[in-house]
Amino acid sequence: GDHRDLHLSIRRQRQMCIRDRCKVYYSLLLNEGVAPEQARMVLPQSTMTEWIWSGTVYAFARVCNLRCKSDTQKETRDVANEISKLASEAFPHCWQYLIDK
Repeated sequence: GDHRDLHLSIRRQRQMCIRDRCKVYYSLLLNEGVAPEQARMVLPQSTMTEWIWSGTVYAFARVCNLRCKSDTQKETRDVANEISKLASEAFPHCWQYLIDK
């Protein structure tokens, strides 16, 4: 009951505090000139992140041909399906020949 709810509330508050401290430390590292991909080591693994990914259309097709399959982990498949959608819009002619059907 109330006792368990209190413990859950305290645990959530501690997690938020730790997460916030990690974000502050991450910002400090960035301000010191540490590259974002290296500074990220202080963030909890579940922290959302963004990245810029470059490559050839062929390389993206290869990723999609491997990772859009039903036996791929769902989260990985979701990313690959989004890549395929964007690539098919950006490169419709060549994408149809590069992607497995």
